[in-house]
Amino acid sequence: MCFHILAKALSIIVKRIDEKSMQQAIIGFHLDDQQDWVAKLACGHAQHVRHNPPWQNRPWVMTAAGRQEKLGMMLQCKQCALSK
Repeated sequence: MCFHILAKALSIIVKRIDEKSMQQAIIGFHLDDQQDWVAKLACGHAQHVRHNPPWQNRPWVMTAAGRQEKLGMMLQCKQCALSK
């Protein structure tokens, strides 16, 4: 029983470490073909950063100043996570 609890706790810790290692800085933005904003990440991947309430609430992406303010912000890179 003790081993099971320890194993579960260890798996949670490892998952959190993996999630943090998938964090990538935003280094730029561009519009895609549908005019949705896409963040360019330091790892070379890209990720949509849509403002589509109520599912995604990112009003900052709608202005140049808001996007500029988010440069350097860390995002979970879904592509890095998939390739691991």
